[in-house]
Amino acid sequence: MIRAALSLLAYLLAVCAFAAPTAAQHLREEKRDQSSVSERQKHFTPTLPHNTAVTSGVFGPTVCVDPQFAYYSHQPLAETMEKIRAAGFTAVQVIDTGRLAHATHREWVKGAHAVGMAAVLRIYPPTDLEIYESHPEWRQRMLGGADGRFDWRVYVCPREPTALDALCDKLTTTLQAASYDGVQLAECWFEQWGGPEIAP
Repeated sequence: MIRAALSLLAYLLAVCAFAAPTAAQHLREEKRDQSSVSERQKHFTPTLPHNTAVTSGVFGPTVCVDPQFAYYSHQPLAETMEKIRAAGFTAVQVIDTGRLAHATHREWVKGAHAVGMAAVLRIYPPTDLEIYESHPEWRQRMLGGADGRFDWRVYVCPREPTALDALCDKLTTTLQAASYDGVQLAECWFEQWGGPEIAP
């Protein structure tokens, strides 16, 4: 199933253009959300950690955290989770760019669950620092020929079957190692920073 989802992602990235919603579209969706609360309450499943009929999103108010940031090393994880929960969040998205150990995943999931929050794995396919560094032959190339890297973002080409297998295997083992409540595939695209107009 994971391979199928990532394969579909690779296909969509290859053939589709994505447009960001305009502010007007967001306002229309917000109004529609307010007007259809009672309709959505009919379909609300009590097993979800947040009432999706009241606000959008499966897990409710969510915050993204990167366990590799030094900020989180200055206090116990339990204290961090208490602060996040006290701020009104019902879920935490744990960011992994390819270098988190399974023990770290387990620790953050356990910490979120201990205060009644959902834990969601947030990945940026096809960003995976470990795979990018160990397999230069799988790197995406910018239109100008440079390696697919921009700051912390690195790009492994998901259209390369062996690269896709490696990405799927890594995601599978991570999900087997930690009891995440969901997976967020964030900012998925084939990269060309600035668009083709700046390519040589």
